[in-house]
Amino acid sequence: MVKKNPLPLPDLVLKHHSADLYPLLDQWLSQKKVAPVQLMTGPAGVGKREVVYFLSQWLLCQNNDLSDQDAENDLFGQPATLSTDKDIHQPCDKCSSCQKALSGNWIDFCEIASDSEDSDSNSIKIDQLRELRSSLGFAAYESRFKIVLIRDAEKMTVQAANSLLKIMEEPPPGWMFFLTASDPSLLLPTLVSRCQVLRLKPLPSEIIEELIQQIDPKRARISARLANGSWSKAISICDEVFWEKRSAVFRFLQNPASELGALVDWAASDLKNLLLLIDHLEQVLEDLINWTLNNEKEEPCQTLPFINEDYANVLDTFAQSSIAKMGSRENLKAFLIERAERIFRARSEIQAPLNKKIVVQDILLPWV
Repeated sequence: MVKKNPLPLPDLVLKHHSADLYPLLDQWLSQKKVAPVQLMTGPAGVGKREVVYFLSQWLLCQNNDLSDQDAENDLFGQPATLSTDKDIHQPCDKCSSCQKALSGNWIDFCEIASDSEDSDSNSIKIDQLRELRSSLGFAAYESRFKIVLIRDAEKMTVQAANSLLKIMEEPPPGWMFFLTASDPSLLLPTLVSRCQVLRLKPLPSEIIEELIQQIDPKRARISARLANGSWSKAISICDEVFWEKRSAVFRFLQNPASELGALVDWAASDLKNLLLLIDHLEQVLEDLINWTLNNEKEEPCQTLPFINEDYANVLDTFAQSSIAKMGSRENLKAFLIERAERIFRARSEIQAPLNKKIVVQDILLPWV
């Protein structure tokens, strides 16, 4: 198990997710009970983990209406001050439970993740669940709930998932489990059936742009558009390495034969590189297919809402030269759709052990 400081949930992100979160909190308050197993789903990087931290602090807060006690003591032994106009959807940030949560010292919260210190691979192992099961007899120390976050639950091994399933068949009284998963289809169906599911929606590019302004103001707009609603992806996109490899993809469009070898070697050297290349090509293909659908006159069209708007000239030149080679706009569109389908298949193929170089070559060679 790992204990980590809570990640702040920016007001912009909370406001975006509030349409889903606040009805859930209202349901808990009206029923005076909470489902013991919650599953947070949604694309990677939309703030699932941060939302769980927020909900956990809210549940453990001594000043919410789920509290068993009318008044709790604050850090100095005095009754906590209850605000008459407090927002019922917000933790108070003042009681002793909130203070411990904000400082990362909360006692009744723990997190299990694939990157914990006792894990040497990118999976959640059964040993981590065994450690959890060994503490099942213990109730919450300070609060009404004892909360466990299992982050990226789809990374559990089959043995770990079955061990968790046994726990959830009879959840210990007062225990509450949060699971997060970007792809819930990878979870055991019997596990999902025991969860109250909340799907978080991708973040609008306007929100992401504002969130990353301080990281890289010059690239914030493009990064937000490239992130596909993912806050964490937008942060990684701001990295200089990303922009260099993105430039390499557009150099490949301009001169495929000269750039092919270097691009293949880079993408085949690491799975992360291959995934990055696939992301780049998907967005390029989306822009080019958009070009064929919205530019019937086949004229220069830098006004289209390209994702890669800073490379509009390159996209336009590639599209027009490709039409000249292929004979028609319909032939270009068919080629682009075929390439998009090949990349879609590659996402599944790379999950299995295989020669990455062969996959990359198969993706890129038709462009030459």
